[in-house]
Amino acid sequence: MAKSYFMILGISPEATTNEIKSAYRRLVKEFHPDHYTGGNDAFREIQEAYSVLGDTRRRREYEQQISKRPRMRSMRPTFRSEPEPRNGTIAGSLKNKLFSDPVFYLSISFFKNLLCFAIL
Repeated sequence: MAKSYFMILGISPEATTNEIKSAYRRLVKEFHPDHYTGGNDAFREIQEAYSVLGDTRRRREYEQQISKRPRMRSMRPTFRSEPEPRNGTIAGSLKNKLFSDPVFYLSISFFKNLLCFAIL
């Protein structure tokens, strides 16, 4: 499976050159081996991602390579704030929120159990 350089830098695929550069600088400061004690693997991945996305020719080739491979949906819940999918139903958006936000899921489970306990 190929690496997602956009995810490594924490940017969207529509990011501009300035956004790429600022994300790179922020992450390099945070994960530089002189300051980060977790090793230098993260730093190397950030360097590799910027070397591809910072160069317009290499970025274009990378985006073409990404568009050719089939996309697989991740089964893991996402913890980033993403816009709600518009499927037109309140139940659908509640279901998406339920499975994507662990705090919401735990609070619903807690109140459901509390209600069941109160009825007994």
